[in-house]
Amino acid sequence: MKKTINSRAKGKTAEREVINLLTALLPELNLERNLDQTREGGYDIKGMQGWAPEVKRYRSIKPADLASFWDQTIEQARNDHKKPLLIMREDFRDWVVVLRLTDVVDNIAQEHDDRLDMTCQLTINGFIRIWKLHHWE
Repeated sequence: MKKTINSRAKGKTAEREVINLLTALLPELNLERNLDQTREGGYDIKGMQGWAPEVKRYRSIKPADLASFWDQTIEQARNDHKKPLLIMREDFRDWVVVLRLTDVVDNIAQEHDDRLDMTCQLTINGFIRIWKLHHWE
């Protein structure tokens, strides 16, 4: 008999994994799962001052999936007047962080900054370096 994967449980596990990883690298942050996200909508992790992290964990992420994930991330961030932050991982791969270029690089035109082609993808360690450089804590 084939096992069915509970996507909600997988999502919770992914969010906890990201919280543990980020807390190990940025211990000054007080991160927690957003328990109201299912009931009220909203981003996945609270405690990243000004950011709205959305966590995705999939077997395989195709370009259409990435576009959909980014659209959801933008919408959640807009609803809470925060910066969008997508943290995703495919099975057997490392976590990847997607954020807008305008949030990390000065002097970039702000028009169309929510489009996927105006983002950058970083490793978790690369994101942590930028986080510390910008003193977002």
